[in-house]
Amino acid sequence: MAQRWRRLLTLTEVYGKLGRAEEGLDRLAEAFAVMESTHERWAESEAHRIRGTLLAVLGDQAGAEKSYRQALVIAERQKAIFWSLRAALDLGLWRGKAGDARSLLSPIYESFKEGLDTPFLVDAKSVLAELYPESSRIRESCCVAGDFGFVFRG
Repeated sequence: MAQRWRRLLTLTEVYGKLGRAEEGLDRLAEAFAVMESTHERWAESEAHRIRGTLLAVLGDQAGAEKSYRQALVIAERQKAIFWSLRAALDLGLWRGKAGDARSLLSPIYESFKEGLDTPFLVDAKSVLAELYPESSRIRESCCVAGDFGFVFRG
């Protein structure tokens, strides 16, 4: 069952990347059912983040906002700062307000002490450098933007 949950979550992302959001939501519903039956919650926040992105693509603004916020709440409850970072970045960028993105992303990014060269953290640093052009501390080590892959950017 654990393998099925991971496969469904991956398949959901693939459908999203292909622009087939409704099919992605169908696979995600299956993934949530498996999660409920197995009580595996390790990627619950990520599943809500992905749902937010799919709903945003479909134009369901309220649903997208709710899913992104639920992803953040779950990640914070689980003390999963990686999932928090992904949810905060997607929510902030989706809302399209620099202040929102900065206030969501900055404290989470600052909590990382290692792995700063991973693609997700490099991408987050790049976004923060754009949001904080006056901050040399963030800009100094920001080289290139990574590829988040499945992020709704507008």
